[in-house]
Amino acid sequence: MIRGFKFAKQRFHTLSLLNLQEKNHNQNADVLVVNAETRSMTSDEAYQKMKAAAETLAISDFPVVYKKID
Repeated sequence: MIRGFKFAKQRFHTLSLLNLQEKNHNQNADVLVVNAETRSMTSDEAYQKMKAAAETLAISDFPVVYKKID
């Protein structure tokens, strides 16, 4: 299933990023979807990657942040 599809289907303005370093994202999105590709990582590696993503993406600009856990 396409990431973010369920949010978009409910009429949320959904932004899906494939590159965690991408700077040209729309802060008007209701939902930010990020494919962090952490499934094969250790918990420490995944934590560090998600921490860096949170710092890079300025997620505080979004009203809700959802992190799916595999």
